Amino acid sequence: MATYIPLIYFLLTLSWVMLVVGYYFMKDFTITFLTGLFMMVLGIWITSNGIDNSNNLISLSVGLIHFGAGAYVTIRSAVDLIGKNKNF
Repeated sequence: MATYIPLIYFLLTLSWVMLVVGYYFMKDFTITFLTGLFMMVLGIWITSNGIDNSNNLISLSVGLIHFGAGAYVTIRSAVDLIGKNKNF
């Protein structure tokens, strides 16, 4: 089996960088929404496959934290996007 450790670390870093750039610097809720979805998918993948194909408590915790953070970011950015585009 191939190990995906560098890929996982790159995707984890990319998701958090996209979150910081999209929400704090650009204030773009669409990019933040997509980042939240990406974090949720990454969290599910880490929870099911683990990091370096080892499902231990640390990889389960990292996956669940990313899924929860992604869900929060997705809901928050969707609500902000709806509130910003409310025309009635």
